[in-house]
Amino acid sequence: MVTKERQPATHADSPEDLTTETTKQRPPIGQLLKTLRGTKTLRQVEADTGITNAYLSNLESGLKKPGIRTLTKLSRYYSVPIDHLIHVAGLEGDIPLPAGEDSIMDIQRAFEFVVTDPNVAHFHHPADTLPLDMQKFVVQIYQHYTGRKLL
Repeated sequence: MVTKERQPATHADSPEDLTTETTKQRPPIGQLLKTLRGTKTLRQVEADTGITNAYLSNLESGLKKPGIRTLTKLSRYYSVPIDHLIHVAGLEGDIPLPAGEDSIMDIQRAFEFVVTDPNVAHFHHPADTLPLDMQKFVVQIYQHYTGRKLL
């Protein structure tokens, strides 16, 4: 009878190392934000987004975890899809929606559609990102008056 000799566990076989490998594939949100910022200073980003440079620094260094409003502002500022930032930040499960509610990404996409519609593009748009409930409200009004189904 031939017996197979059990090979010692390799470095990648331990659960801790698998986690490390996964982390290497998906960089932390701080690293991504720092990369997106490029040569801009934290003060420039603060002036443009209203997010304090101290908070941005804490995000980039991994000391703080961003919320959805911060990610929404940074998504628009860096022209990066919000769902990508939410994914990289690991917030998919942290953003609860009541049963039957539209997803955050659906609301934000619909809102972007509304504000870029040529029929409403000439209206003044808010300089700052609207809270999600206000975005949904704007989309619902648009749907009511145009008859278009966005959500």
